[in-house]
Amino acid sequence: MQKSHAYARRLLLMWHSSASRLRFSLRYNLVSIMKLTFYWCAIVLVTSQTLFAAATAAQSIKETAISMELKSSSLKTALKKLENASGFSLAYPSEKVGQYRSVTLNREMRSVHQTLKELLADTDLDFRQINRSIILFEKVKEGAHLVNTSENAVQYVLQGRVVAAENGEVLPGATVLVKNEENGTTTNKNGHFSISVAGNRANLVVSFIGYRSVDTLVTLPLQFELVIRLNRDITVLREVVVSTGYFETTRAMSTGNISKVTAETIERQPLGNPLAALQGRMAGVFINNTSGIPGAAVNVQIRGTNTIESGRNPLYLIDGVPVTNTALNRFPAAQGPVAFGGGMNPLSAINPADIESIEVLKDADATAIYGSRGANGVILITTKKGKAGKTKVELDFYTGFSKATRTLNVLSTSEYLDLRRAAFAADGITPNSTNAPDLVDWNPNQHTDWQKELMGNKAPVHNAQLNISGGNENTRFLFGTSFRNEGATLIGDNFDKRGSAHLNLQHTSPNKKFNLNTTLTYGVDHLKTTGFNPFSYLLTSPNLQMYDSTGTKPFWFSTSTNPSSYKFVDVQTKTDNFIGNTTLRYQLLNGLEAKADIGYTRMNVRQTQKIFSNNVNPFSSSSYTNESYLASTQMGTISVEPQLNYTVRMNRSLFSALLGSTYQHTTTTLDYFTGRNFPSDALMGSFAAAAVIADKGSNREEYKYQSVFGRLSYTWDDKYILNGTVRRDGSSRFGEGNRFGNFWAVGAGWIFSNEVFIAQLLPVMTFGKLRASYGTTGNDQIGNYRYLETYSATGISPYMGVTGIVPSRVANPNYSWEVNKKMEFGLETAFLKNRLGVNVSWYRNRSSNQLVSYPLPSQSGFSSYQYNLPALVENKGWEFEITSQNITHGALKWTTSFNLTTLKNTLLEFPGLASTTYANKFEIGQSVNVFRVYKFKGINPDNGLAMVEDKNGDGVFNAGNDYFSIGSDDPKFYGGLGNNFKFKGLELDVFFQFSRKPVDYGYLWSYYTPVGGRENVKRELAQDYWTTPGQIATRPRLTNSTSTEAGRNYTGQYAYSDAAFSDASYIRLKNLSLSYNLPAKWSNTLRMENIKFYVQGQNLLTITNYDGLDPETPRLTPPSKTFIAGIRLTL
Repeated sequence: MQKSHAYARRLLLMWHSSASRLRFSLRYNLVSIMKLTFYWCAIVLVTSQTLFAAATAAQSIKETAISMELKSSSLKTALKKLENASGFSLAYPSEKVGQYRSVTLNREMRSVHQTLKELLADTDLDFRQINRSIILFEKVKEGAHLVNTSENAVQYVLQGRVVAAENGEVLPGATVLVKNEENGTTTNKNGHFSISVAGNRANLVVSFIGYRSVDTLVTLPLQFELVIRLNRDITVLREVVVSTGYFETTRAMSTGNISKVTAETIERQPLGNPLAALQGRMAGVFINNTSGIPGAAVNVQIRGTNTIESGRNPLYLIDGVPVTNTALNRFPAAQGPVAFGGGMNPLSAINPADIESIEVLKDADATAIYGSRGANGVILITTKKGKAGKTKVELDFYTGFSKATRTLNVLSTSEYLDLRRAAFAADGITPNSTNAPDLVDWNPNQHTDWQKELMGNKAPVHNAQLNISGGNENTRFLFGTSFRNEGATLIGDNFDKRGSAHLNLQHTSPNKKFNLNTTLTYGVDHLKTTGFNPFSYLLTSPNLQMYDSTGTKPFWFSTSTNPSSYKFVDVQTKTDNFIGNTTLRYQLLNGLEAKADIGYTRMNVRQTQKIFSNNVNPFSSSSYTNESYLASTQMGTISVEPQLNYTVRMNRSLFSALLGSTYQHTTTTLDYFTGRNFPSDALMGSFAAAAVIADKGSNREEYKYQSVFGRLSYTWDDKYILNGTVRRDGSSRFGEGNRFGNFWAVGAGWIFSNEVFIAQLLPVMTFGKLRASYGTTGNDQIGNYRYLETYSATGISPYMGVTGIVPSRVANPNYSWEVNKKMEFGLETAFLKNRLGVNVSWYRNRSSNQLVSYPLPSQSGFSSYQYNLPALVENKGWEFEITSQNITHGALKWTTSFNLTTLKNTLLEFPGLASTTYANKFEIGQSVNVFRVYKFKGINPDNGLAMVEDKNGDGVFNAGNDYFSIGSDDPKFYGGLGNNFKFKGLELDVFFQFSRKPVDYGYLWSYYTPVGGRENVKRELAQDYWTTPGQIATRPRLTNSTSTEAGRNYTGQYAYSDAAFSDASYIRLKNLSLSYNLPAKWSNTLRMENIKFYVQGQNLLTITNYDGLDPETPRLTPPSKTFIAGIRLTL
């Protein structure tokens, strides 16, 4: 063994020596990383031959000696220190232990047994050792009933099972004691126990770390299987482990700001996108849907917009593997309503049911470990893993439907035609077949409800999930597979079909030193939509018929579009996505752990758009009869992260250190074609059949990223915490002179509730902590090769067989990292034995050295070049989180959660702004998302035209000189309110989301058809319009065309003024979930472990004054209402 240890140490020195000689540049490639990994694996393999020994038998607490010193510490703190010093696991009633706030112990060597006796001397608690566990329980009070233990009592063997109350999962290792007797045991891997008792009644004390202990009286013999259900201990929830990806800590000891949502919350929502399940549930995290179409992405902003132009998306990691955070659509309009809203969901391969938790890292202390990738925050998605116990099979199925949430109140056909006639009269123009076919040629009795026809379908939703899991203490597994089919409310046969498979394998050596964790996820997604934004056509003339006399083709009458033609546009995206991760851990020495994360992702995206011949307008000047687009994209990423983690506790000090490196290599390839004039629509899948290849091309890009990082953490007496993080990043997106950047953070915390004077001053306080952090992160989300001069082909038609090239980008190797400086102060408290929790955070982020594509004059031959603007953007605000346990005793449980975030985004500095092309877009002191438009001054009573303010007084109205800042796209505040009720097997969860947004694009914004033109209008716009000189009206005069004076005024000024904006604030009943778990005896009769029935609803009610369809998605397809019913079976 000594030789093996010596050899392992030599290999470790070789690893350190090799790592120190590596030059930190992009030439440090995968081969170098593999060398590091080889050395690390060699250590594991050599030492494992001698170190994989069986665990030794548990020592007695009377034989194990420790040295502890305590000065007015709480009993809870004392027990934690004892647990760390002795190596024994402690379980205790948290509420009872929390009552004892001052414990003193002089330093000397004592046995664990003697230490506990002294700690508990003045309490009504007793203890007992069961294997490697120590159980604390209340002493039997004088006069209390004692179970008969006489020698003449009948002896019974009591058998039962211990499970978690919230989900029925078995709890292996739970401790079962017979109260007032020296008799106890622990549950096995399947949660079962067997214990001898004397007499026909026994008081059992059952406990498990993280759960409330149960003291129950059992009468023998049993009529049914004894199942003891333990509830989560809310006190211990403050000790729940939270992860930053590189290290784990507890909520109590964390100095960073990390929000977490668990599988329980995600499962209550019938959603296909896991990020949408976070909406309104996390302070500081603003999420809004980009479109109501299945498969669409969501916008995620963590504490506001940090950058003027470069990437604003957070970093996504799935089981530690970085995945793409950008939308997947290739064509500008290829995904129709999806693309208009921001593209396809990049996380389509992830089944929400496979997710164990989603954690969001927000402040510098939490994100600095990710360096430049953490500038916009970090989202960690952790998938489910197998648990020890008997093999469990879980089946989940739900079905339901979706429908549109809101519609506009528009005119009937007769009212619309009356309005059109009035508009022609106001213009002094006679209607004819050219300018008014709706008045002259079309059937005045025809009424087409375009809102119903275009997005009024009832869309089915079906979801099925199968999970199989199990294993033993050393090896565990989980396999899951799912299928989801979700329709769309749009015209045509539209859907989003997904399938996924998820596998997790874990293995731990018998001596607990080596651990292997492998997770493989594969998903396929098939999205089919129509190629248009339905909002643009909802107000089509109501007497325009949809189809011609055959009923198979759109009714064409001119070059204008008939929305029904989009039924003959087929847009499909097929995606397959593989994500693999392996984590290897080995405990080299006591407290020293080596770790390696190896990840690989592969995504293939194939997009097609077919415009069939029925969609081609015969009145248009188009030269093609049909058209087909194809784009194929492959993205692959490999990441390797070797790490060393060291933790040591010395008396009242806890010290930990982390050292690691990252290598990431991403390759993206793209091929695209456009073909026209196929002989038949049936041949549009083959480009060889196209008469014309209108466009084609290919592209290949590489992105390389590497870094070294370290973190030190020190904790004194479980009260004072200090952390420091540093990271050096290298990115291939910068020139050689600016390729590397340094980022760092410090964090500090004070758990003041562990101070004696605080306990005396605030006896109602259970927990209190002050924390602060400051640091820097960076940003390189600008695309690849921007610092290089690049060239592109001139086209597909070569000259004399040679294809030419032209410069496409001017070089600029001098731009560098965007830098974000983050500051935060936080207060975390709990009162009334943790029944009330209040957390408050204040943050300020300042982002400088802004990366933009700076516009160039046309004479340069280039449109822009990459550049650093000397602009400074600030985000600051407050975050509030409140949780309360309103009713905790008896069968009824009621808990409430509330969060609120305030946000203020400000452009603090931009030297020379007035002389740049950004002058029309930004204003110092305003948000970078500011709305700059004309200021509406009312209706001119003399001519009925809209008046806007002439800002510079030159008598000419133009955007550059006369726009005002009227507000921004940022919400003033947002948040959520949830209430959860449980009564026996019944559970009701109600969640409201809200957003205060005083200004957003309204119904009229950039509306190109004035009131009175050939489009329908909201009913209110057909009222109080100007008709005669001297009239004081609220709306401009009618006109039939944009070419008239009134039409030019309408589209040029009125529709681009603040009159076209609306208050987009809303309160939404985001989710309602009702479930019922059958009683265990009924489930057992059916040979099931658990049977659960549930109904769920999403986006059920919206309260708003917004004048358009939906305040969350202005001028886009709104989110749908969803209703589902389901059943979950656990075998």
